[in-house]
Amino acid sequence: MSRQADRLLLVGPPPLPSPPAVGIPPTTAPTNLVAIVDDFPQRIPDMLESATERVRSLTVDRVARILKILALGLVITVLVVLALVFLFVGLARIIDGLISHACGDCSWSMQVTYGALGGLFLLFGALLWSARTKRKDPEEPRT
Repeated sequence: MSRQADRLLLVGPPPLPSPPAVGIPPTTAPTNLVAIVDDFPQRIPDMLESATERVRSLTVDRVARILKILALGLVITVLVVLALVFLFVGLARIIDGLISHACGDCSWSMQVTYGALGGLFLLFGALLWSARTKRKDPEEPRT
């Protein structure tokens, strides 16, 4: 073997040049290992905090917003239904009082009140039914 071959076997090939750092500007890249090791304990909590904030924003915050909307919708629905019940009870009592006052002391005033309210609901339903959109072609499928 030649002297150069012996030298390669004992020492090894010459080192390759290191590639430039990708994404790190050359002015801010630490030049020695001590700077990297000293900065490492300060960077770990920041990385963990940013990761947990991202996960929370993608999961918990969205679910919390949806649950908040559902809860408010449920409360509003219950309050509207309760208001409608009180409105109809009050309307029935007012109509019953008017009929009782008109006929004296009659025992059938509540049945007439129910009939009057039923007639009002029937007229309102007929109005809504006539206002619906009509199909142009009777053979046209419903969508």
